[in-house]
Amino acid sequence: MNRNTRPACNGPLRTALAPKAYQLGLRTLQSIAHEPGSISDRVAESRNFLTSPTCLQLALATAAAGAAGQTLQDLLAVLGMAEKAQLREIADTLAEGSRLVSTACRAVARQGLTCERGFAATMANLGGTMHRLDFTNTAKAQENLDSWVYRNTKGLIPRSGITVTPAIDMVLQSALALIVPWAEPFRVDDTEDDEFFLMSGERQPCRMMYTTRNLPYGDYEGWRATTLPYDGGLTCDIIVPPDGTSPLKATPGLLLGLLQEMLESSRLPLEVKLPKVNTSSSESLRNALTRMGLGSLFDNADFSAMSPEVSGISDCVQQVLLDVDERETTSAATVEMVMLTCAHGGARTPRPPLVCDHPFLLVIRDEKTDVPVYMGAIHHPSQP
Repeated sequence: MNRNTRPACNGPLRTALAPKAYQLGLRTLQSIAHEPGSISDRVAESRNFLTSPTCLQLALATAAAGAAGQTLQDLLAVLGMAEKAQLREIADTLAEGSRLVSTACRAVARQGLTCERGFAATMANLGGTMHRLDFTNTAKAQENLDSWVYRNTKGLIPRSGITVTPAIDMVLQSALALIVPWAEPFRVDDTEDDEFFLMSGERQPCRMMYTTRNLPYGDYEGWRATTLPYDGGLTCDIIVPPDGTSPLKATPGLLLGLLQEMLESSRLPLEVKLPKVNTSSSESLRNALTRMGLGSLFDNADFSAMSPEVSGISDCVQQVLLDVDERETTSAATVEMVMLTCAHGGARTPRPPLVCDHPFLLVIRDEKTDVPVYMGAIHHPSQP
């Protein structure tokens, strides 16, 4: 492959949604990292940045289902779509993918809120549901939101990221979860104490898993990658940047180049060292989405296809959990929006070991659709 030629946007990917999900996932990670204490700040580079492109796509599609005018156009632009009818592509691709990935979405409107008749039907086309809730009974409403999150993340995320107040008019909730075993588990006896090199140059202890097996391999612009399969049609892409480079510097073209390299490579023996990962995050995406061109969601928004009373989103909260060990990977994510009436190849030579002892990018990908389900820039594998 000519290293000076970047692959086309869709490259080797199997579905049209996949490159859009890669673009959205990377933009989200990088936008979150540009909060105060950003990727330019060496101290902040010791934290992990997580997202679920699939869950976020579903959440933004739910918002787009009720949007009109410039708000709709902004949402479609970030989703990489030209018209509202294409939102169905998200639900169709999810249905086509691995059954081990469970997704859910719903809109919860306050009692008495005027809702457009067609909004419930549009939600149904996305695989979602429409409900009513009395937000003035804050305790009962909070229990309802919490139980939905708990149930639809298989208990991995215990409660909603939203604190209910009587002022809420509508909440949009999206959730995704998976608990998936490796096709070939790591041997527990091979896991050893090791060191992980942070971006600051500090060394942190970690538990390093080890395996040698026949695997595909990619080397593209100094970034190296392989993929470890799970049972059930999912795979884990492990992407290691050059020393001293943050995984947040990755681009969609670079990831597609690595994926193409892997798909074209022979399966040859490769030594892989991967740290056990146990990390989670909970944060507002309001500033990140604004940087991505979605400021109209929060100021003078047009959600007239949802309700003539709703004028915008006051906040968007994302929760993500990722746990990788010798036996399986456990992941869950939620994205919740609060809405108010007044919004606030080469020769076969031995391959060098792929040792993840410095920050790396981890992508859980659906092998049937190539859509990235989870994406994490791991700067500190043992960070809670």
